[in-house]
Amino acid sequence: MKASKYVLLVIGLLAIAAIVYNLFQGEAFINQIITLVCGASLIYGYFELDRSENK
Repeated sequence: MKASKYVLLVIGLLAIAAIVYNLFQGEAFINQIITLVCGASLIYGYFELDRSENK
């Protein structure tokens, strides 16, 4: 379970980094919304798994 937590965190952070990179490259923000939602939900999942393990 611990390894899957870190996979969620790494993929989520890479998605956020891809959004920032694409915005600096001149892509429109509207094109990045689905990536933002997916990346944020993966990072949220990491913290929820961490919280559920501590209960």
